[in-house]
Amino acid sequence: MPFIALSFSHYKLPHYIYIIIPFTAIITANFIQKWLNKNETKPADYFLMAMQSIVIMALLLTPYALLYAFNANILLYIFLVVAQFLVLLYLFKQKDVKAKILYSSIFFFIIAVAILNGFAYPNLLKYQSSSQVAFYINKHKIPKENLFQKNIYFRAFHYYNGGIVPNFTNEDYKKDVYIFTDENGKKEIEQKYIIKEVKSFEDFNVTRLSLLFLNPNTRQNTLHKKFLLKLE
Repeated sequence: MPFIALSFSHYKLPHYIYIIIPFTAIITANFIQKWLNKNETKPADYFLMAMQSIVIMALLLTPYALLYAFNANILLYIFLVVAQFLVLLYLFKQKDVKAKILYSSIFFFIIAVAILNGFAYPNLLKYQSSSQVAFYINKHKIPKENLFQKNIYFRAFHYYNGGIVPNFTNEDYKKDVYIFTDENGKKEIEQKYIIKEVKSFEDFNVTRLSLLFLNPNTRQNTLHKKFLLKLE
């Protein structure tokens, strides 16, 4: 029912489906248990195993693409190769075809998620300027009462700053005011005030990945600049 309701929603985001994952997990576990306990093999079982084999191949290869995308250290490649080899060695000793399909899905998924969470996401979030600038502000203890934004609509910026950062207006001008803004905002501000560029940040909408961004050779063409400015 939640899945049907979300499917008819006019406004959809991928993470909305998280609420049905626990229910899906229960249904899947029940299906797997019945499937493993069946003695006879039906044509539908072969189709299922073929589809799952495609998923397993994706789980085998995707971590390498992630390591390449973010210029991983050679040690991570070695870890991945060794981990996958050990899993394949274990699976080779399994006699039951269904067990091989199940265990390979689980083990390769764990390896892929370890690479994703331990390596890919931390590197990906370096391109989320809204959080990176907040980390910079907190690290350098920039006074929050002197902090403003212009042309910035990222909720992560407010979240990691610990509160709503107000929009900058002319009435807010005083010495040592800090403003986080985009390229257009910087042009507007420097026409009226003397500014110092404290730091620039590379920015990409990390919720909408593209092949151009994931390719290190073309990534620079997909990035935009955000700036932390100080009024002198």
